[in-house]
Amino acid sequence: MPISKKEFKKGRLVTSPEKDVVDFLKKNPQKAYTAREIVEAIGYLLGVDVVSDVTTTGAIVGILETLTKEKAVVKRQIGFVDYYVING
Repeated sequence: MPISKKEFKKGRLVTSPEKDVVDFLKKNPQKAYTAREIVEAIGYLLGVDVVSDVTTTGAIVGILETLTKEKAVVKRQIGFVDYYVING
């Protein structure tokens, strides 16, 4: 199966949730968001099951950390809370 040139350059596949995170942040470049706000904004339902909430939010935090290392996203801690914004 062919992969995109972007994936080839990154050396890894781009997951659907990662694409959703990047698309959301690109559409809202004037604001910074917490991981939980991003999770809810891309369509995941939180507040139903604690285990599911932690798992889903943890997965998105992992994606955000990867995007931060790749410099696609900027992370800044403000008042003990991590906020993320698209880079550029």
